[in-house]
Amino acid sequence: MIGRTNIRQRLRNNDVVISAMLRFPNAAAMEIMALAGVDMVIIDNEHYPFNEETIIDLVRAADVHNMACAVRVPNAEPTRIAQIMDYGVDGILVPSVDTYEEAMTLVNAVKYAPVGTRG
Repeated sequence: MIGRTNIRQRLRNNDVVISAMLRFPNAAAMEIMALAGVDMVIIDNEHYPFNEETIIDLVRAADVHNMACAVRVPNAEPTRIAQIMDYGVDGILVPSVDTYEEAMTLVNAVKYAPVGTRG
């Protein structure tokens, strides 16, 4: 495993990063992926309705194994994105971002002032 703190650098270096989508609301599945060598897991909250407690449990399981964890959200709602970021995830994935304005709304939702609007 490459560790959550250097995922961004590894991607910039064009290194191989193994990632997987998680669709099971079970922390054991997250741990199995970590033990199998997955570097980053994306919790698929777009297609599967994970609740707050489940996401937090999954993030903790990833954190125990120093595995990066992101959440794929169903839409670009800034309030929901801020909540998910507060769970301790390393990032979010948002479907159907088509314009610069939409992308900047997302940046503002995940970054604290003065760069963004996250509170």
